[in-house]
Amino acid sequence: MTSDNGFVWGKQIEPVMAYTEVADTLDAFVEGTGGPWDWDGYLSTFFADPYLAHVQQRMTHLSDEFPAERGQGGYCNADGIQVILGYVTELRNKAVHSDSGA
Repeated sequence: MTSDNGFVWGKQIEPVMAYTEVADTLDAFVEGTGGPWDWDGYLSTFFADPYLAHVQQRMTHLSDEFPAERGQGGYCNADGIQVILGYVTELRNKAVHSDSGA
């Protein structure tokens, strides 16, 4: 059971990844520079921060919403890549305007 304030079962949960780390992970995924398990690791990470959880949920279903072109391979099509890059920008902006980057 989670709440919006970063507590699970009454226990404070520290951020697993800051906004900048999530932005870097998404950017590396788009650029193809991430490690072989970085994307899977990101998608399976628990986020207490509601915005980070929202971004993760969107990424989880992006390949359904924007399927890769037939025969092209990849996770999603060019429109889906633009969605990812939009979140990269938002996450970096949020990091600049927060005290902790998370």
